[in-house]
Amino acid sequence: HPVPPPPGNQSERFCSELEAVNGKVYRAVGIGEASQTVAQLIREREIQTLACWDTPMLRILEGAIATEGYNAEWLWGPSRHSDFEQLKTTHLGITEADFGMAASGTLVLLAKPGRSRLISLLPEIHLAILPENRLIEGLEDIPEIILDTFRLKNGTNGAQAIDFITGPSRSSDIGMVPTLGAHGPKEVHVILLQGGSTEGSL
Repeated sequence: HPVPPPPGNQSERFCSELEAVNGKVYRAVGIGEASQTVAQLIREREIQTLACWDTPMLRILEGAIATEGYNAEWLWGPSRHSDFEQLKTTHLGITEADFGMAASGTLVLLAKPGRSRLISLLPEIHLAILPENRLIEGLEDIPEIILDTFRLKNGTNGAQAIDFITGPSRSSDIGMVPTLGAHGPKEVHVILLQGGSTEGSL
């Protein structure tokens, strides 16, 4: 018999679990509210250049931010070959999460062309947009669509990797004191999106 999920709704548990591993969660209703949160982060950190997955949702997000007068340079869908050096000096990477696991506060990111995994690894701040309707309980609930992604159809569908991200990169090698940003971003921010555009996810 399957084990019933713990009490509390998935949104609350995802937020609680992510914050327990030093992640930061924001709630937004629609892309308009999400754009305000991103714009505030850009302003507070004085970010000049950011790297971004090239998806329809994130294009809409950038358009909403542009109307608020923020002129940061957006590096769209950078790749290891053409933009690696620039990515290493970019302070903010924005992705769209394909799923979020409530049981552990884990982001599930599916890498494809235009959706490089480097965007969640190289910049010191990783910001992920996670539509609330993509929350699942845990590994056992990863939908068949993920498995289908890696089954060859007409040769290939462009899928490269699945990344599971639970909070900022950390190491406890030195005196058992956790060090954030050891092998990846120092900060992980997630906007849990209610409503709004969710097309172009997979």
